Amino acid sequence: MDMPSAQQAIACNKDAWDQSADLHKTTETWSALLNGVRDPGFSCLDPTLTGLLQDIGVAGKEVLQVCCNNGRESLSLFGLGARSVVGVDQSRAFLQQARELADVSPHNPEFIESDTPPVAIPLARALRHCLGDHRRAGLDAGCGAVHAPCREDLETRWHAGDV
Repeated sequence: MDMPSAQQAIACNKDAWDQSADLHKTTETWSALLNGVRDPGFSCLDPTLTGLLQDIGVAGKEVLQVCCNNGRESLSLFGLGARSVVGVDQSRAFLQQARELADVSPHNPEFIESDTPPVAIPLARALRHCLGDHRRAGLDAGCGAVHAPCREDLETRWHAGDV
C-alpha cells in the first residue's frame, strides 16, 4: 500500500472531520452548548486551562485559536476578557456550527476556513517545551506556569529561528 501524499492525508482528515460534525449536533451536549453560549461569561474551559490563560493574560487582547472546531473554546475566550477572537479550522461543517453558536452568543468572533497555518506547529512545540520546563520545576500549569522567563525564552527561541 502506497503512503498517501500530504495533500491526500489532509483531504482525508478534513473529510472525516466534516462527516463527524453532524454527529455532534444530535447530542444533548449540543443543546446545552447552544443555551450556554448565550451567557456573556460562558466558558467550557477546565480550571487548569482557565488559570493558564488568565496568567498569560488574554483579557483585552486579540486572540487566534488554531483548530477551533465548533468554536466553543473561541467563545470561552471572550469570557476571559479577550477583546476579539479569530478561530481557524479546516472543517467547513464544524465552522458552520461555530457560526451557529456565535449567532446566539453576545460575542462576535470571526471564523476562517483554512488548513493549519505553518507557524502553529512550531509555536505549539515551543509552548509545550516551556510548560514542560515549569512542570519539571514543580509548578502547576493552572497556577501560573507561563511566567516572564518562559515568555522571554519563547521570544528568544522565536527570533533565533528555533521555533
